[in-house]
Amino acid sequence: MKKYYLPKDDNGRLVWISNFATKISEYAARLGITPAQIAQVETDRDLFAWIIGFINEQKTNVEALTAFKNQLSEGKLPLSALPIFGIAPPLPPNALNDIFGRVRLMVRAIKGNAALTEAIADALGIIGEESEDDVNTWKPILKVRIEAGSPNILWTKGNSNGIKIWVDRGDGQGFKFLGTDTIPNFLEKHALPAQGQSVLWKYQAIYILDDEEVGEMSDVLEVSVKGRVE
Repeated sequence: MKKYYLPKDDNGRLVWISNFATKISEYAARLGITPAQIAQVETDRDLFAWIIGFINEQKTNVEALTAFKNQLSEGKLPLSALPIFGIAPPLPPNALNDIFGRVRLMVRAIKGNAALTEAIADALGIIGEESEDDVNTWKPILKVRIEAGSPNILWTKGNSNGIKIWVDRGDGQGFKFLGTDTIPNFLEKHALPAQGQSVLWKYQAIYILDDEEVGEMSDVLEVSVKGRVE
């Protein structure tokens, strides 16, 4: 079993997209990648490198300010000068959100191209390393915490990209798709029953990886929901 090709940590993603953006032009004609797509992924690489660099710079600034605060609080030596930081750099031109959403779509198209070879895939870094973690065995474990009367569906992300959730409201219509959640947990926004009434809501979920459903459907989570006294 291979792990997902895209690293989860920011520094790993920076290394990955730097390699991908550098090498994609070499195989663009063969894989049907347009000049506009190449230009966008290069812009995305530069933008992500910019924000990671800026974050690291701010971490250094915070460390300097913290040292100054500690000197103020308990220091025995004369105060040094207060650290002064420059103005934040402007956002690079042509900056767009969803960098890795775009690159995942490009990788999906590349993987569906008959001209792709294992050597090209390896060069682009779109084949994950071998792992003993079998996505076919993944199964969400759902729990619940009632918050202001509404169910907050608790789940853990693990190596997945998120979950898809279905709900049965006890209205005779069975399970219906509720939504996709990529950041635990999922707080219900559906209206509660009328005051004094209670309904049994049921939930199920399945993990997603690279926008595809993987593994097994969760066990059904049953939640008794009561109308709130206003």
